[in-house]
Amino acid sequence: MNKKYKIKDSDTIFTYLLDTILWIQKNGRAEIPKCDYGDKDATSKLIYDFLNSSVSLLEEAYTDSVFNIILQSLFLEKYNESNNVIERNTLVLISNLIQFIYNDDFLSFMKTSNLWSDKVKQHGYINIYPELDEESKKAFRDFV
Repeated sequence: MNKKYKIKDSDTIFTYLLDTILWIQKNGRAEIPKCDYGDKDATSKLIYDFLNSSVSLLEEAYTDSVFNIILQSLFLEKYNESNNVIERNTLVLISNLIQFIYNDDFLSFMKTSNLWSDKVKQHGYINIYPELDEESKKAFRDFV
C-alpha cells in the first residue's frame, strides 16, 4: 500500500471488490453479495454503508448518466458526514473503483494494484485469477 495514500479497511475493500468482479463475471449483476463489516466502529459503518449502497447500484439497469448522478449523490452524502481525511480518501477510492466495475473496466481496476497489500494480492492469485476470463487474466498478470 502506498504510504502517502491512506485508506481505512483497504484489505477488506479491495478483497470484496475483487470478489464482486468475479461474481459479476460468473453470475451477472443480480444479487451481488453485500460486504459484511461485522462489529466495526461508526467510521467503518459510514464507509461500508457507502460501499454496499454503491455496489447495489451495479445491480440496476441505469444509463451511464443516471448511474453517475446517483453514485455522486451517495458519495457526497457520505463525504459530508465524514470527519477525517482517511475516511474521505476511502470514499473517493471506493467511488472510483465502483465506476471501473460499472464500466466493466477491469484493466483500470487492476492498475490500482500498487495500493493493494500482499494479503489482497495473494487472495487475488488464489481465489480470483483462476476464475477470470482470459482478457481479465492478462490484465491481472500485467499489473499484479
